[in-house]
Amino acid sequence: TPQAITYGSTTSFTVAPNGGYQIASVTGCGGMLSGNTYFTSAITANCTVTATFIAIDITAPTTTASSAGGKYTSAQSVTLSCSDGTGTGCDKIYYTTDGSTPTTSSNIYSTPISISASTTLEFFAKDVAGISSSVQANVYTITGGALWVWGDNYYGQLGIGTWLDELTPVKNGNISGIVVTHGGFGHTL
Repeated sequence: TPQAITYGSTTSFTVAPNGGYQIASVTGCGGMLSGNTYFTSAITANCTVTATFIAIDITAPTTTASSAGGKYTSAQSVTLSCSDGTGTGCDKIYYTTDGSTPTTSSNIYSTPISISASTTLEFFAKDVAGISSSVQANVYTITGGALWVWGDNYYGQLGIGTWLDELTPVKNGNISGIVVTHGGFGHTL
């Protein structure tokens, strides 16, 4: 609503948003906002004060993992993502892999998380308004899949690409997804 101000005078007025909204910004007439009160500098020409408002965010973001917890025979690369619907937008995702409940002091997600051993991944997101999602926990069990061999290898029976005997276990990188193995005389799988 236009107001008449005496030339060279300053003025102040209260900016009151409707229910469910908050002040996003108030600008114009060389003024500044303090709380809900806008103070102008000396008015020496026609000027306009403009106020913008945004809806108050009361919805928590949702956080998802690209692969669900479960049993796997190989390492998993897990991508975490956040969606805030009509809220103010996602800020950060926090996570742990040591079994502890994550907090805002925990790891901040930025790149896919490599899970190569049985792990509990716990995570949550916080939106720009400071609202947190609930903590989610995915349990990844990594089983089998690797074959370790040692012993006589005169005929290459260890399958490691050489004919040299191995006195200590070495990983056979040519085979994966192993569930059951059997050894033989002079060599162990």
